[in-house]
Amino acid sequence: MKRSCKLYRILVFFSILLIFACVTINIYFPAEKVESVAGEIVEDIRGPNPE
Repeated sequence: MKRSCKLYRILVFFSILLIFACVTINIYFPAEKVESVAGEIVEDIRGPNPE
């Protein structure tokens, strides 16, 4: 009985950890912001476009 209770607690802990990890990724890494910053970095590296 003790062993199954311990296993249950471990599963609950990792499930909660996984949920918080997913929420953190969604909050701190919005796709639009990452794309705009990546575009700025590419422009800085390549320099201005000759016309």
